[in-house]
Amino acid sequence: YIIEDLVGGDSTAYLGIEAKAVTEAISDQLKIPMGLFVENIDDDSPALTGGFQRADILISIDGMDMLTLRDLQRFLDTSQEGQIVNVVVQRPGSDDEYGEMSFPVQLGARK
Repeated sequence: YIIEDLVGGDSTAYLGIEAKAVTEAISDQLKIPMGLFVENIDDDSPALTGGFQRADILISIDGMDMLTLRDLQRFLDTSQEGQIVNVVVQRPGSDDEYGEMSFPVQLGARK
């Protein structure tokens, strides 16, 4: 799924990631955290500028859990262009162990 295609409306905030949900079953099988697995990041997107990397697992934005694409859609639907949000991701390290990190991202407008 391409996140910007899932959300519509003139004032919809834009992040710029393509992601898949890591369900409990996938998490158990692959030994990775639950959340939204970032498959791709749009060029010149808020996600890229903010610090997202491919293979990050998005855990939460502003304290709201991101377990499904619908969670992200709902968050973006209620957010505004220019809003600065705190993102928490799990990022794989060189040892393939995931470590938590957080960083601010300024949301853009859907193009």
